[in-house]
Amino acid sequence: MRVGLRALLVGAILWFPVRKWLVYLPPNGNTVRSVDTGRRVVALTIDDGPDPAYTPQVLDLLLQHGVTATFFMTGDHIRANPEVAKSVLEHGHEIGNHGRDHRVLAFSSRSEIESSIKDCDDAIREVLDRAPPRFVRVPQGKAFFEVARVVRDQNRVLVSASALGNDWKKAYQDDPKKIVDKVIRKAKMGGVIALHDGCDDDDVADDLPDTWRNRGKIVARRDGTVEALGVILARLQEDQKMELVTMEELVGDNDPE
Repeated sequence: MRVGLRALLVGAILWFPVRKWLVYLPPNGNTVRSVDTGRRVVALTIDDGPDPAYTPQVLDLLLQHGVTATFFMTGDHIRANPEVAKSVLEHGHEIGNHGRDHRVLAFSSRSEIESSIKDCDDAIREVLDRAPPRFVRVPQGKAFFEVARVVRDQNRVLVSASALGNDWKKAYQDDPKKIVDKVIRKAKMGGVIALHDGCDDDDVADDLPDTWRNRGKIVARRDGTVEALGVILARLQEDQKMELVTMEELVGDNDPE
């Protein structure tokens, strides 16, 4: 009996990190979380846009700091905000595929996964006149086996992150210092930073109860991200002497870890 309880306890302890590994870094795909470049570089990625309120502010900050980033856009938001999407390209930034919308694909069928990725590809082709991008990040970064397999079979790279700003949470938007501290603490050479200029479709629902919003899971604004981003860029560039790059500049021909 004691052996059985001990086995259950060990299994419960191990399940959480194993589950995170299987969902966010599935072993059957080509997933980038960081790259051993030997250089003081870190990739900056921006998710969920383009957004007419926040993307222009992010672009201004990146311009001020001379930084080029990778914007993972959804097909729905590209079509809804075509001029904003075009401005990202005009500023010299890289575009990545973030699926049709923000519905999690981790446990969807192959056809559903392919359809969501294709929809974003189509939006990029139709609105931005660009070929499907090499880099894919699925909503919430939740991939699991079939997503990783689809991306691999398309000869593309699935992008995870090593430094999350947690800026989808209300508590972090209310206190941008939390975003700064989270990113700076996790940002390492060859890593990938993930922040957000857009919101999930569910985030902008006005009729969500306050109790749901206040659990820290739902927030329909990114002003905290914008405030934090300027500080993050300055601290990485000036204090850590880190160069912020696109995913293409980070990965190149290197093998992801």
